[in-house]
Amino acid sequence: RGLAFDETDALGRRRGAWTRAFWRWAESCRPSDPAAAAAFDHYVACVRCAESDKRALEKRALAEARADRWRGAVEALSCIKGIDAVTAFCLATEAGCFSRFPTAGAYASRIGLAPSERSSGEKEAKGGITKTGNSASRRALVEAAWHFKSRSPKPKCIW
Repeated sequence: RGLAFDETDALGRRRGAWTRAFWRWAESCRPSDPAAAAAFDHYVACVRCAESDKRALEKRALAEARADRWRGAVEALSCIKGIDAVTAFCLATEAGCFSRFPTAGAYASRIGLAPSERSSGEKEAKGGITKTGNSASRRALVEAAWHFKSRSPKPKCIW
């Protein structure tokens, strides 16, 4: 049950999420049935409210990130591709002080990005990331990695 909408434009390109053009397109998909239209309007209002809340929280986080306590870490982390000031602030506040981690691997282990391993004797079994530890930092870094990947140019074939 429900409706499925094509999220591509007339030329077959994927539509951007939450842009003005997207909202015009979404409004063009408004159902004619009154009950479905009421549900549609409710969901649109929820998304618009969440967008507004997100903007307000990001503005507050950016103001806090400029404080002397966080400025150095935020500026350093923001130099990494895919990490903006809000993500850097999240990582800095969740870590507290990065100097308490002797290596990058120790930090990765703390936030659950280290690979799992189930080994016994001569048998080695490597697995995916452990997903233990600080989920906010892990989520922020995974999101930054996806952002970096989606914004990076496609590699060119050299042969």
